[in-house]
Amino acid sequence: MPQLTQQQTARLTRYHGQSVRLLRDAVQEARQSRWLRCEELLWGSVTLAVRGVALSRGDEIEDRQAVEQYANRLGQENNDRRIRDAFSRLSSFADAADRARESRSGAQHLIAILEDVTSAVDRLWEILPIDEPREEPDLLVVDDEPAPPPVRRSARARRPRRRRMDRDDGEYE
Repeated sequence: MPQLTQQQTARLTRYHGQSVRLLRDAVQEARQSRWLRCEELLWGSVTLAVRGVALSRGDEIEDRQAVEQYANRLGQENNDRRIRDAFSRLSSFADAADRARESRSGAQHLIAILEDVTSAVDRLWEILPIDEPREEPDLLVVDDEPAPPPVRRSARARRPRRRRMDRDDGEYE
């Protein structure tokens, strides 16, 4: 493994932080059944992880196809199906999301893809000797924190809604 410059080390640390943050955000989007946004975040997380490994080895990869090929090669080198198939699994994510919405069934297949990609990202970062302590949260555990209150779009105070009375029978609507 080549010796990294300070600039490369800082870039690698930034890639790691962004990748982990995108992965967390993807899990949050999945919890809210926002599958398309979840997919976008997963693509970003895996791409940054692959680029991080490439950077640590002195390789520069830029375009999407090169990133996917590099991930395939890393998966073969490490004998890890999750890394090798991460991008092909993500390619099927949108179709699986459409099927889940159409059938109104559970999203088990989407969760399986999410878990595979999450473990691939974790495995990619484990390949690297990162000096800073890494956070290792269990991303798929549901938080016990309540959701934050919705943000009001207007600073104007709202008047309370009045209940109307139905004139025929005296019942409230």
